[in-house]
Amino acid sequence: MGFVGGLRDAVRMLARHPGLSTTTVAALAMGIGCTAIMFSIAHAVLHRDLPVEDGDRIVRVALAAPSPGIPGAEPTIHDYLDWRAAQQSFEELAAYREGSVNVRGPAGPVRYSRTGSVQQCRADRQRLGGAAPGARDRPVVPGS
Repeated sequence: MGFVGGLRDAVRMLARHPGLSTTTVAALAMGIGCTAIMFSIAHAVLHRDLPVEDGDRIVRVALAAPSPGIPGAEPTIHDYLDWRAAQQSFEELAAYREGSVNVRGPAGPVRYSRTGSVQQCRADRQRLGGAAPGARDRPVVPGS
């Protein structure tokens, strides 16, 4: 019979049952339309750019979990400093962490709050937290 014969039989059946044909075409059109609308909404909500200049150039680098079921460790300030010193692929490497962390060094413990280089990567400092210019990776001394 072949493709042409099957197509001819399909057109004949559609012409023989116009109500079913109309219902089928309407259901298909509504399904395709609803799917297109949902993907448009999802794209508009989930895939919008960041509110900074060149937001599509910002990437996140993280440590992977050692194996399934075992949570990964967060990178330390030392990891960040090593990565920043060794990297050659990025224009700037920045770190972000909420809160503060104590790091013990040869001179005693030092408290780091956040790294200011995130703000120096982008020109719009107010939207990203408004850290003072030049606050790059400097320790926070309690009481000062």
